[in-house]
Order: sequence, then C-alpha cells, then structure tokens
Amino acid sequence: MSTATRSVASVYRGLLREVNMQITKKNGSVQWLAYVRAEFRNPQARLVDAENALLFLRSNRTHRELLAAYFPTLDDQERITRTAGKVGLQLPKMFDPDGEIASDAAQTATPACS
Repeated sequence: MSTATRSVASVYRGLLREVNMQITKKNGSVQWLAYVRAEFRNPQARLVDAENALLFLRSNRTHRELLAAYFPTLDDQERITRTAGKVGLQLPKMFDPDGEIASDAAQTATPACS
C-alpha cells in the first residue's frame, strides 16, 4: 500500500470517526456519515478538502472541550462578552422592554449637565 493510499485511508477513517462522535451520536442522523462515505467512493474525491474538513472537525471539538474545561460556568452571553473584550470591543447595551437601566449601564452613565 503506497503512502498516498495510506494517507487517504487515514483521512477517511478520521473523518468517519469525527462525524460519528460529533453528529451521528448526538442526534442520530446518519446523513453526514452517508455523505462522507459517498464522497470517498467517488474516484475524484479531493484529499485536500477531506483533510481540511477533518482538521476543522477536530479543532472544533478540541475548542469545545477546552471551553468546557476552563469556563464551565459561563453561559453564552458571558462567553460572547468576554470574547468581544479580548479583541477590544464592547457589546452594545441590550434594550430592556421594562425601561429599567441595566446595572452596568447605570454605573457608566454620566449625569447630564444643567
């Protein structure tokens, strides 16, 4: 077996493993699994695209695992606020239909000059 064939087989197994862990086991859908199998049965399957897809799936899973390990108590809004802060942005104040000012907005508000 040549190294190219071995590489294709390795990418194929890796893709099947990642799709099974991230999609099939979570929602029971086998459509992605069938898609990966169909693409590799196609003689013109693009190895580079498959490698990129595998790298993306693995990186995505690793990122989720790291977030869960280092920030287990963050909800989505807190995570988004921290992410924006890392790149020097601040999220706009959210509209409150009750007309109340959020606690952080009240602290940063400056009194109007008369």
